[in-house]
Amino acid sequence: MSAALCAPMLAQIRYEQGRLDEAEALLLDLMPIVDAAVLLDSVLIAYRVLIRIAMARSNASHAYALLDHAQDLGHRRGWQRLVAAGFVERTRLHIAEGRMTEAAACVHQLDGLPARDPQSSTPVSAEIDNYRALAAGCLAMARGRTSEAVDHLNTARRSAESRHGDYLALHLRTTLALAWMSAGQLSEAIEVFGRVVEVAAPAGIYQSILDQGAGIGSLLQAMRDDTRSVAGKPARTKDAANYIDRLCVGWRALYQPGSHAQRDGEREALSARESEIVGLIAQGQSNKEIARSLGIAPETVKSHVKSIFVKLEVDKRAHAVSRAQALGLLRNGE
Repeated sequence: MSAALCAPMLAQIRYEQGRLDEAEALLLDLMPIVDAAVLLDSVLIAYRVLIRIAMARSNASHAYALLDHAQDLGHRRGWQRLVAAGFVERTRLHIAEGRMTEAAACVHQLDGLPARDPQSSTPVSAEIDNYRALAAGCLAMARGRTSEAVDHLNTARRSAESRHGDYLALHLRTTLALAWMSAGQLSEAIEVFGRVVEVAAPAGIYQSILDQGAGIGSLLQAMRDDTRSVAGKPARTKDAANYIDRLCVGWRALYQPGSHAQRDGEREALSARESEIVGLIAQGQSNKEIARSLGIAPETVKSHVKSIFVKLEVDKRAHAVSRAQALGLLRNGE
């Protein structure tokens, strides 16, 4: 029971780090207990993570099976938020498959969810309204109705931020930035996504940004150009640039033709010893500890670390690990 209570939150962390196999492994054996005994918020996280992993692997049939199970559970237990979250994920999946009629039907079903418990005057959840707006905004954007999409997404964003729903607000802001990009409003897109970067970079948000689809690439490139082109920006811009670079690498790996060959070439940039040292850095070892582990001098380790920084185009150990993870240089568990 204790493991089932913690697993969804741990899985979400692994998911955001791009460690999808580990995130899935944390949940699979525990899902019967999650279904039976875990509170709604954790159940919602668990299914969202598993559904997103299935979508990331282009396994639509598995994603739909998970959605069916989650929404059935939501109906049986009276969890309208779980049902609503399921419709949002269905909308995203239908849009990705080009099935606009089905996506519109999901938005219509969201509109039909009760805003209030018939036994009470208290709203079921303001989050359901945010889910409605998010799904409607995604559909409007897919249909080229940018101003409608912006209206929906801004309404949901303000609501989420007023309730300190930071994780949902980041998702809404990212989608809003994409809407501005599709409308050709580059400055608005960069301003909105800049706020996402300020929060997401130190928090380690990664996978859910890439899950926005291939279209996120143009936004990342525009943000990268803007971050690097303006002189006199504060020091934290370097961290933001490294974060955006990591997202760009991840985007190319997922969506750009020939990305696998490119990643193989990038892997060859590190020697076997350098790859080994990056793995030990990921485990939290200092230069002296690495030297003891490998039986080499600390100065030799320091030289290797400098070389790693140059080859991975980073200037901090944590950034080296993040970039190595994005390039697939670390084995599972490192």
